[in-house]
Amino acid sequence: MNSKNTRKRRSDRNHVIYVIRNNVTGQEYIGLTVLSFGGNAKRTVFRRVQKHVQRAKTENKNWGLSRNIRKYGAEAFLVLLVDIVRGKAEAHKVETALIKELQPALNTFGVK
Repeated sequence: MNSKNTRKRRSDRNHVIYVIRNNVTGQEYIGLTVLSFGGNAKRTVFRRVQKHVQRAKTENKNWGLSRNIRKYGAEAFLVLLVDIVRGKAEAHKVETALIKELQPALNTFGVK
């Protein structure tokens, strides 16, 4: 294994939890992504949201967020940084707790 070409997966990386809010309907999506770009959370989330928008436009997924992006356009959404959490397991716990508490309409796989 060449260490220059492969990277060991680390479970202790920082993760960013974010909310995407539809300004027309008030509906929200809670997401989680690995912090990248040298620790720049704003840029990390911007890139992740770009991926959501691209998937909504190019893939015919029936996910709540994708349907909303197609219907209202990307400009109808506001993105909020919620938290930076160290460790994959801890980040998923925080995200799950937020989804349970807020019950965002655009998360396709809501937690019960």
